[in-house]
Amino acid sequence: MQTTQNYGFKKPEPHDTASIMEIGCNWDNVDSKLKEAMDKASNVTDEQIGVRVISDTVAPTSNNGTLSTLFGGLANMIKQITGKSSWRTAPATTLETVKGHMDATANVHGATSAATANTIMQRDTAGRSQVVAPVVASDVANKAYVDSLKGYGVGDATTQTINDFNNPKLNSVQWYQNTTLNRPEDAWGHVFSFSPDNGSNITQLAQSTTSRAQWIRSKVNGTWYGWRRLVTADGDTMTGSLITPFLGVTTNGDAILQVESTQAASTTFRRKQIYSSTNVYGGDGWLFRQVRPSDNALIDYMLYNGAVNTNGNQNYIWHSNLLRWNNGTLEYNNGGTWVPVGGAMQFVRGSFSTTSTSYVTALDINGGGELRVLNVRDATNTGGKYGYMRVTIDGVVYENFLNNTMSFLKFGSFSGNTFPIAAMSNSSDLPICVPFKTQLKIELRHESGVTSADWMIGKY
Repeated sequence: MQTTQNYGFKKPEPHDTASIMEIGCNWDNVDSKLKEAMDKASNVTDEQIGVRVISDTVAPTSNNGTLSTLFGGLANMIKQITGKSSWRTAPATTLETVKGHMDATANVHGATSAATANTIMQRDTAGRSQVVAPVVASDVANKAYVDSLKGYGVGDATTQTINDFNNPKLNSVQWYQNTTLNRPEDAWGHVFSFSPDNGSNITQLAQSTTSRAQWIRSKVNGTWYGWRRLVTADGDTMTGSLITPFLGVTTNGDAILQVESTQAASTTFRRKQIYSSTNVYGGDGWLFRQVRPSDNALIDYMLYNGAVNTNGNQNYIWHSNLLRWNNGTLEYNNGGTWVPVGGAMQFVRGSFSTTSTSYVTALDINGGGELRVLNVRDATNTGGKYGYMRVTIDGVVYENFLNNTMSFLKFGSFSGNTFPIAAMSNSSDLPICVPFKTQLKIELRHESGVTSADWMIGKY
């Protein structure tokens, strides 16, 4: 029977007969050897382990490894925590010290509530901290600096009073009274005085707390200019003239432009208004309204489609079919005849001569008027040769001739029609009155001489 090499355990061969006692003896030996090994492991000494080298240059990557590898990873983590070059170097502070710093509320890093340069600012027990006076725009302002601005109307419990508008505190807000010199009006209020150059040029804006009016004036290169009132609310009065290339009123409703002279009595229609409204012919018309302030009585003039009517009635005061200007004369249509307004006429004199044997037009007028003078002469009157005249009045033709016994044509019976005037004697400029409504035309001819005519007409 053979035995094992290290511990001599019996190892039966194929031809050996196995014995229970021998098998049990083998297990006793195994138990004994294991107990001996365990006892030795629990009493390992440094000499038995031997010297091990730790490197802190490699960061840990796993939870498994040799003893040197695992210790090296821990050393690397310690070095990273302390921030030192080696895991063996002592840290600058301890975790206990860090915890105390974190919990501290006063004097941390030398913090103070005083205005001390290059230190951390800390509030005192009253919650205050201090800074020095500001120098540049981005500096923090302290109370002393803010208090210095109170004289300019910033943060004042009461505003400083100005005694003379010509001597303001620059870039400030001041209170004025109804006795302040060079004031815009007898009132109380505030004045804002702004200057970019220490007083040579100043802009002042005064806001009255009495009248609620606003005034503005300027000082330019040392010279003060007068106050001007700003129109700011309904009912404000503007003095002087408003000069503008365009004045527009646009609103979602009735657009009203009003002018009124309060110098006129309130019992007159002194208030004039111009309306643009959907209530005036759907927005296509204009409403011109006069208002009497004493009782709000109205007179309306509406302009629509070329006509002007009053108080909504079609009482036209102008229409192109009823009135017209004709060569400087205002005429009205009187049943188809244009007649000068007020009965005025425009009188015209004229003359004409011809040697033509055919009718030549001497005068042709369209419109209404009156023929007041008509003289026709035969300048030759010899040899039985006659001068002829043809007159057309409102489409009716009258014709007559001068015989060899007269130098002036006698009216009375024209060929074909009776001329509407009595017979004329042989004298010039004898007044007549022949009205015409639409046309007056005079034509002349002569058989072998000269026919001349003079006339005067009154034209409507």
